[in-house]
Amino acid sequence: MKRALILSLAALPLLVTSVAAAHERHEGGREGHGPGGRHFFAHLDANGDGKITKAEALDGAAKHFSELDANKDGSVSPEEAAQGMGMGHRPDFDPAKFFARLDANNDGKLVADEVKHMPKERFAEVDTNHDGALTLAEFEAQAKQRKEKHAEHKDERFGRVDTNHDGKWSLDEMKAMATNMFTHADKNADGVITRDEFARHPAP
Repeated sequence: MKRALILSLAALPLLVTSVAAAHERHEGGREGHGPGGRHFFAHLDANGDGKITKAEALDGAAKHFSELDANKDGSVSPEEAAQGMGMGHRPDFDPAKFFARLDANNDGKLVADEVKHMPKERFAEVDTNHDGALTLAEFEAQAKQRKEKHAEHKDERFGRVDTNHDGKWSLDEMKAMATNMFTHADKNADGVITRDEFARHPAP
């Protein structure tokens, strides 16, 4: 139970900046390390030779586009992208319920010992009156702020691919993004991405 609670902290918007980033690096989501990164590399490495060619990267982009295009209209909407890429904010997240779970002594506030896995910097940011304890009001205000920032980040991520600003992704835009990522990751410009290059290349 305690381990499940600790892991859940990494996925919740209130702690996303620091705890989720550490969890993501551990799982290999952004930098290609860990089981998540190895799985994604293997997904792109179609022939299993331990490297990714540009053709494989473009083929992977085309397959991903097809998976995201849920209604098969030949484009990917912001809603389809959010659903398929985990860019959506958790609609079921209830700050009050989560606060209650953490409030071990039910005194209506959280002290550092009750949120040991919250970094000190994050605790100080949420503790707006600087009294050394987090109230539900402070907790909810921070959750709202994180939700708004998440929405802005989601729009920014979508815009990176939507280069013609028509509010949707085309297959050509997805392939262009894949090409740019490939060029950036292929540090020695030999036409392939090795596991080491993949691991060092941050995802968009």
